[in-house]
Amino acid sequence: KASVKIAKRERAKVESAAKAKLSKITKTAKANQDRIVTKAKETRDKAVTSAIATKKRLLDKAHAEMRSVEDDAKKKATSEREAASKQRIQSIRDAANAKQKAIEEAKDEWIASQNKAKAAKAKTAKTLKEANAAFAAASEALKEKAKELGNVTDWITYYNKQEEMRKTKKCSTIWKSCTESNCCSLGCKCHWQSKYYASCVGIFGSNNYCEKDKTIAKQTQSMTVLPGLQKEHSNLKEDYEKKATVRADAQKKMDALDTKWASTLEAAKKKETDAIAKARTTYKEAED
Repeated sequence: KASVKIAKRERAKVESAAKAKLSKITKTAKANQDRIVTKAKETRDKAVTSAIATKKRLLDKAHAEMRSVEDDAKKKATSEREAASKQRIQSIRDAANAKQKAIEEAKDEWIASQNKAKAAKAKTAKTLKEANAAFAAASEALKEKAKELGNVTDWITYYNKQEEMRKTKKCSTIWKSCTESNCCSLGCKCHWQSKYYASCVGIFGSNNYCEKDKTIAKQTQSMTVLPGLQKEHSNLKEDYEKKATVRADAQKKMDALDTKWASTLEAAKKKETDAIAKARTTYKEAED
């Protein structure tokens, strides 16, 4: 029994020592575990903090780079826009100058064509003007001579007709009736006072006698000047016809020149119009 008691005490002692040692070991293990956990947490917290700082740094750097890129892009866009604006303004200015130059050159070319046409037609125009003047003068001279010749030939015709009438009729003298015969003595003429009655009066207006001497003298003079008047009239007519031919030829040449230069001037005018229209279109395109 004593041995059992001793064994029990020893066993209890050993168990107590074992429990104490186990408790100590457990405390030590827990302390180590807590230290390891704490260190792991600290390491994790440091890693998280470092990761957050790194992320923030990288984000800040990325944002800074992005802002830099945006600023550069804005500056470049602004520069390009300003350059484009300047280029557009210069293009519009150049187009305006080109338009004005094209218009002036087209107009100058048109004026040059006009002047060239005028110069080409000047000599013919002068010839035509002179021909027209000469023709007008010849026409007027012929007209006056024809009138003078007509007066003489009318008188001679009238005189001869009256003479022939007096050969076959009994003609009345001054103040006598000529209603039926319509014939008067030499130097008188039958004057109808109404449609029913006519009497003889002096051919040159005398109321007292038939103006025979004056009548014969006028006939003699008329017959004397007639050949000369006929010759003058013939010459004037020939001159008139020549001048008419010269005038017609000059007019024909002028018409031919007008026709020739009309097409040339029309082409020059079209060229001017087209050049101006093209210049304005080009300017409008540059402006738009």
